Amino acid sequence: GNSGTYVPGQAMQILVQIMDSSKSAFGFQLTARMGSDDKTQSGDLASTDSNTQILCADGSAKKSGQSCPSLFPIQYIEHSLTGYEASTQASPKGSYTYAFNWTPPASGSGTVTLYAAANCGPGDPPVPTPTNVYTTQIKLTEASGPAISGVFDAESARPSVAAWQWVAIYGSGLANTTRFWGDSDFTRG
Repeated sequence: GNSGTYVPGQAMQILVQIMDSSKSAFGFQLTARMGSDDKTQSGDLASTDSNTQILCADGSAKKSGQSCPSLFPIQYIEHSLTGYEASTQASPKGSYTYAFNWTPPASGSGTVTLYAAANCGPGDPPVPTPTNVYTTQIKLTEASGPAISGVFDAESARPSVAAWQWVAIYGSGLANTTRFWGDSDFTRG
């Protein structure tokens, strides 16, 4: 349902839906990389339930609220054993969806690429073959346009405004430049 954009610093839910009508167990791994350098981590991945886990490039688990080691900053989110077992119990068979959050970098980073791989297997008992492996990627661009966080009466800072009064608008992306007001900015005297 995403339009292919992200808002810098604003967390968004990512859904990985895996579909293979011939299989009944599903797993995945996903990473977020900078479009300008696909060897550089982009943003921060976060589990929202016990179905996923986050690993650093050295194979260690990333703890909530912490970063990966500076020598291994790349993050991977993948299914956990709990998630795998949940996928085998899902009904109807043939698909499973994992959900988690991704927070893009706070400053604009240009294009970001999410790379994902999915494994689809026969399920119970857990055997590694025969499996089907699928890969995909999606490119997200920084959303353009303003993001308004508040509108207030400019004199009193009240959240209500009225006609013919000064208004203060707060947010990001409101303008690319700043300048002083001039006479041409006003009408009706």
